[in-house]
Amino acid sequence: AMFPHATIRTTGRGAAGEGEDGAGDGDPAGDEEGQNVLHLLRKLETQVGRQVDERALRALHNLSIRDAMEALTKVDELVSAQGGQCRNLSSILQSVCRKIEKRSSKSQKIEDRL
Repeated sequence: AMFPHATIRTTGRGAAGEGEDGAGDGDPAGDEEGQNVLHLLRKLETQVGRQVDERALRALHNLSIRDAMEALTKVDELVSAQGGQCRNLSSILQSVCRKIEKRSSKSQKIEDRL
């Protein structure tokens, strides 16, 4: 892997596979969803044959697990629409993450006004 230290944050645990002794402080469902995010990301990287860079990973980290899954699903759709070819997976992922982040912050501001 190009970024072996890069992991998708889920709960307070370390890298995937660590702390599986049940001593985690997060809820197991959230941890499971986090693993799904990581799995989908790795699947995308393998499919395209390119690694996601650190900036794109950071953008993904900033999203909630639900939003991260949505972002990766959207990127998967975009790559599939291009026939599975993608010259810059990181750029597409960052762009999708930014759009979702903007949308989330807008809906948050609306809720704050109510």
